Amino acid sequence: MNGGEGFGGLARFVEVDPEWRAAHSSECTQHRYDQQAKMYLAPVLDLYRPAARSDGMPISIRDARKKSGLSQTALAEKAGSGRSTIVKLETGELPMSEAWAKRLAPFLGVSPAQLWSGPQVSVVGYVGAGQRVYAYDDMLDAGDTIDRPPMTAGDLLAVEVKGDSMLPLAEEGWHIVYTAEATVDENAVMNKVCVVQLDADESMLVKRVLRGSKPYHYHLASLNAPMIEDVRLRWAAVVKAIVPR
Repeated sequence: MNGGEGFGGLARFVEVDPEWRAAHSSECTQHRYDQQAKMYLAPVLDLYRPAARSDGMPISIRDARKKSGLSQTALAEKAGSGRSTIVKLETGELPMSEAWAKRLAPFLGVSPAQLWSGPQVSVVGYVGAGQRVYAYDDMLDAGDTIDRPPMTAGDLLAVEVKGDSMLPLAEEGWHIVYTAEATVDENAVMNKVCVVQLDADESMLVKRVLRGSKPYHYHLASLNAPMIEDVRLRWAAVVKAIVPR
């Protein structure tokens, strides 16, 4: 993985090394095997996708303003701006920034970090024994988030690592960040570390996706568990980063 020599040299996040290899060939030995253009078609993570969009505001300006007893006009006067600017900040037409958070916080009785903490990623579950992912609806309601790793694009979701199931890739308490744009396109996920859902039992795992021995089947590899061979997938979502605790 990238990010320095050893875990001691890690910065705020670790990029997943695209060259992580398993002790199993990604090439199929079946004669005349043609690369499949699509995996088995099935729904993706539509349930969790809305949670992947976070504006980095732990509390809304509107709620903070109402709690402080200030009108939009009064807050604008205190902050030395126009009412229309406050309206745009409250509606999201004008994105909240660190500068605006520091400017408004003293008049709202909150800290700047409560108004703006940078882009966030929702934590929707955890990954446990056997690298199995557990995602629960009530975790969405809890509102747990982590800072969005830098240099990542698109909608993202995260799960927390429990136990030693992800060693040596990630330790307990770290977070696995993956794209919310789950896909059925084989070309987007082949030989990459992904969160996948198996077709047979709908379980979710963190594995490297390798080509299987027959069409539309895949081998799933990991660093500390046996290879899972020739399974069909409903979808796969590429892991984008690993965030240390």
